[in-house]
Amino acid sequence: MAYDGIKERKEEIEQEVFQKELGELLLSQYRDEIDRQNETLREKEIRIETCKESVTSAYGEISTLGCQVLYWKQRVAVSEDQICKLACELECSKGEITRQNNIIAILQKERSEAMDGCRYYEAQIKRLKATYDELEDRVDALTVSDAIEANSLKHGRRLRTSRRVTSIFPASIHCSLVTDDVCQPKPFYAAKSYELAAQQCYTQVQSIADQCGHSNTKFRDPDFDIEGDFAAGRNNCLFDLVGSCDGNDSERGKDLPTEGHGLVQVTPGHSKSSDSDDHISIPGSVHRIPWIFRNPRFTISGYSASDVQQGASGDCWWLAALSTIAHRKDLMEKICVMRNEEVGVYGFVFHRDGEWISTVVDDYLYVTESDFDSEIYDATGRKARRHREQKQSGSEALFFAKCGNPNETWLPLLEKAFAKVHGDYQALNGGWSGMAIEDLTGGVTTVVASNSILYKERLWSELLSSGVDGGNFVFALSSGPGETHRNGIVLSHAYSVLEAVEMRKEHGGVSRMLKIRNPWGQRSDSGYGEWHGAWADGSKEWNTYTMDALHHEFGDNGIFWMSYEDVVENFKYIYRTRLFDRGWSMAQKWTSIAVP
Repeated sequence: MAYDGIKERKEEIEQEVFQKELGELLLSQYRDEIDRQNETLREKEIRIETCKESVTSAYGEISTLGCQVLYWKQRVAVSEDQICKLACELECSKGEITRQNNIIAILQKERSEAMDGCRYYEAQIKRLKATYDELEDRVDALTVSDAIEANSLKHGRRLRTSRRVTSIFPASIHCSLVTDDVCQPKPFYAAKSYELAAQQCYTQVQSIADQCGHSNTKFRDPDFDIEGDFAAGRNNCLFDLVGSCDGNDSERGKDLPTEGHGLVQVTPGHSKSSDSDDHISIPGSVHRIPWIFRNPRFTISGYSASDVQQGASGDCWWLAALSTIAHRKDLMEKICVMRNEEVGVYGFVFHRDGEWISTVVDDYLYVTESDFDSEIYDATGRKARRHREQKQSGSEALFFAKCGNPNETWLPLLEKAFAKVHGDYQALNGGWSGMAIEDLTGGVTTVVASNSILYKERLWSELLSSGVDGGNFVFALSSGPGETHRNGIVLSHAYSVLEAVEMRKEHGGVSRMLKIRNPWGQRSDSGYGEWHGAWADGSKEWNTYTMDALHHEFGDNGIFWMSYEDVVENFKYIYRTRLFDRGWSMAQKWTSIAVP
C-alpha cells in the first residue's frame, strides 16, 4: 500500500514537472512572439514617424505650390489684360490704316478734281483775257471819241445832242459770270461732302496734336470752353443767350412728334419738364477726363446701344437716334473720325443744312457734384480723396449723358460735340429723333403716322434691313404727346428700334418681332419705361424656345420686345430714315418761304 502511494505521488510529481516544463516552454515561445511583435510595433512606429514627416513635408510643398499657382494665375490675368490691350491697339491700328487709305484715296480724287479745275479756270482766264482786250479796244475808241469832242469844243463847234453810251461790256460776258446752279441745281455725289469734312476733321485734329506737343500743353477748345465758362459763372455753354431754361415748350408737342425738353435734373421717368414745378439744375464742377476716370478709354468692346444712358438733359430724342445706329459700326466710325486721347482732342463729323461739317472738342466734361469744400479742415487730404472717389469718379459722376461702363467716354464726348455745333446744351432739350438721325447719318427721314401706313408689308421689309451693317434704313419711334405713360410706354418720349426679326414659332408659323430700347437704360422708380403687354419681360409668351430664338434675357436695361402689330398700335409716329451710300448722287438748292 505504501509503495503504491509513493508510486502515485511520483507520477503526480512527474506530471507537475512536465506541466511546468511545458509551461516554461510555452512561456518562452510567447516571450519570443511578444518580442517579435514589439519589434514589429517599433518598426511601425518608426514608419508612422517617417510618414508624419513626409506629410508635413507634403503640406509644405502643397503650400508652396499653392503660392506658385496663385502667382501664375496673377501672371495669366495680367497677360490676358495685356493681350486685350494689344488686341484693342491692333484694332485701332487697323482702323487707322483704313482711314489713311481712305484719306489717300480722297487726296488722289481731290488731285484729279483740282487738275480738272485748273484746266477749267485756264479756259476761263483765256476767255476773260479776250474780254479784257475787247474792253481795252472799246476804251481806246471812247478815248479817241472824247478827244475829237474836246477838239470840237475848243474850236467852238457844239453838238446839238449828247452822245449816249448804251453798252460797255460785250453782250455775252454775263454768261461766264453766272454759276451753273443758279437756276438748276447741279448733282453731286452724296459721299463727296462727307469725304471733305472727314479730311478737314483729320487734318485739324492732327494739327492741334502737333501744336500741343510743341507747347507741352493739353488741348483747350477756345470755341466751346466749358471749364472757363463755368469758372466765370456765365454758363453760356449750358444755356442760350437769353438764359431761358424753364423748358416750357409743351405747345410743340401738340401736333409734332417732339420728345424730351427742359434742362433739369433728370432721373428715369423724367425726361421732360412739367412746365411749372421743375427746378433749374446746373453741374457742380468741370474736370478733364483723366481726372474723372481711373482708366479712361474712348470705346470698350466697340459701340453699343446698351452703352447709352440719359443724363440731366431732355435729349432723349437724340439719344434714341444714337441708340438706333450705335450697333452699326459702319455708321459710328463715320461720325467719330479722329482723336488723340493723350492731348485731349476729339474730332467728329455731323450732317447739317445739307452738308457734312466737322468739329473738335477738348476732354473737359461736366460733373454733377461740386468739388470738396476747401474750408473744411482736412490736413491729410483723406476727406477730399474720399469725396472724389465716391462722388466725382467714373461715368456715374457725369452730369449729362454717360456710358454704362464706368471707364468708357465716347458718348459724353459725342454729346458735347453735338451741343457745340448747336450752340449749347440747352439746344438739345426737345427735338425729333428723325432729325437727329439725319444729323448723324446724312440720310433723309420721313415721319410716318402709324395710323396712316399704306403698305405695312413694305414697311416691314424695310425694318428687316435696319439692324445690319450696310442696311439702307434705320428706324426710331415716338410715343406721341402726353404727360404720363400708356401700357408702360412713356409719352412724349423717343425709343430706338434695334432689330427686326421674323421668329419661327415653336409649333409652326412666324412672329414679326421688334427689339426696342428706352434711352433711359432702365425703368423708372415707378416701374414704367418699358412695354407692359405681350412679350414684355416675364409675360406668358416667353419660354425656353422663344428666349433662345430671340437671344433675350430679362433685366432692367431698357431693352424689350414687341410684336410688329403692337408697335403700330401703341406708337404714334415711326421715323424712317433712308441712308445713302457712295452710289447715290444728290441735288439741292435753297428756297424761300413766305412767312405770314
